[in-house]
Amino acid sequence: MKKQHAGFTLVELLVVIAIIGILIGLLLPAVQAAREAARRMQCSNNMKQIGLALQNYYDGAEYFPPGQMRDGVNYDFGSCVVRLLPYIEQQAIYEILAQKFVSKAEDPDAWTTSGGQEMHGVHSAKDSSGKWIAQTRIATFSCPSDGFASSPLSIGAGWPEYYAANYAASAGPTRWPGLAQPACPSSITWYENYTSEWTDLETQPAGPFAIRGQQFDIGEILDGLSSTIFFGEIRPEYTGYALSGWVWNDPDGFTYTSIPINHRSYEQTEYGGTSGNCDQSCSSRFSYAAAYGYKSCHPGGANFLMGDGSVRYFSETIDMKTYQYLGDRRDRQEVAIP
Repeated sequence: MKKQHAGFTLVELLVVIAIIGILIGLLLPAVQAAREAARRMQCSNNMKQIGLALQNYYDGAEYFPPGQMRDGVNYDFGSCVVRLLPYIEQQAIYEILAQKFVSKAEDPDAWTTSGGQEMHGVHSAKDSSGKWIAQTRIATFSCPSDGFASSPLSIGAGWPEYYAANYAASAGPTRWPGLAQPACPSSITWYENYTSEWTDLETQPAGPFAIRGQQFDIGEILDGLSSTIFFGEIRPEYTGYALSGWVWNDPDGFTYTSIPINHRSYEQTEYGGTSGNCDQSCSSRFSYAAAYGYKSCHPGGANFLMGDGSVRYFSETIDMKTYQYLGDRRDRQEVAIP
């Protein structure tokens, strides 16, 4: 009698393959979600480190650092995060940059890019090997969910490549001087939802950070630290001038809450805009009136650092008035934190 050999038939093999495929299809989203949860947690931890650095800075100076350092002529005295370097174990880098808190005329290393942009101050600072400090990646300033920001970036032709930051200080619901609401559909009424009486971005912004070196103490955060946004996430790829690096003022020194969370300033077809420099359309990444809002790579929202050091995750569907009240440091509006 002929011996039968055990084995799979072709149909059985195809069924097994199909079952494995279904299981992989079911497991893959869960694995991806778990990985994103881990990245989001690391992002939150980075912001907590920034919050601790802000508190340590305050303990020494008795006020919070400026959002930017500029005087109207010289723009390269460094961003807000530059002032936090000594408090995140980056004292050596800070000391190099601090030597460049000088005017363009006083900087012997000032230079001009091939595109004609004058570079001085912190953008001319180099380490002992001759590498620009701006080309140093600071892990605490990088969100692991944003793969684009994990490599050096350039703002455009003629500019060198620098590492950008994923976190920016808040100027609150303060409109950039001279800019009207961007050319958005009438259904988008950002500036009509909330108007702060404090709209002087240079010295008295609605939020806790200004652009000309103005520094605030706790007594000037009238709404309370736990109810005021201090920092939030940004995406340098879609916030044009952030591509110029974490050392520079613009906009790593500040960003606004007057623009909806995760507004798609990078989708040119969404609102029919262009990506040209200084274009004020809804979809331009170089628009101060539309692109300089908080946005993240996390689905549905972004992480925010409050003044008391806590980190909150706000949904992109947050009520705009609530969002603006959280951005304003002294509107005296009671708001339930979502």
